[in-house]
Amino acid sequence: MALIAAPESPLLSSEPGNLIAKHSYKYSSTINGQKALGIKPQEKGALIVARKTKSPINEWNKGFAKTQVTGGKRRAYKSTANVVSTTRPDLLKPSVARVSAIYASQNPKKDAPVKKVRGNKA
Repeated sequence: MALIAAPESPLLSSEPGNLIAKHSYKYSSTINGQKALGIKPQEKGALIVARKTKSPINEWNKGFAKTQVTGGKRRAYKSTANVVSTTRPDLLKPSVARVSAIYASQNPKKDAPVKKVRGNKA
């Protein structure tokens, strides 16, 4: 787990599975092993990786449920909320915000409109 520190800024973390990249017990997926939750960007949409509730700790890799989120934004937010509310209800808002940021990054940026000259000089 790498920490990123700059003067007068919050302490950030670059660990995978950390929803908001904040160095905190609440958002860490390695500390909250049985309730691990991560959201990753895909080519289209996002991938939600959540720990299964009744998975044994000795079979770590088999204990994750992967949910592919595609389609429109509202549908993605709803499916994210459904998955997260069963695993970590305290991370509902940050997880929906993460999916929103992923969808915003996947949309192509629009060109700025050409400014029109107004007045007598037009």
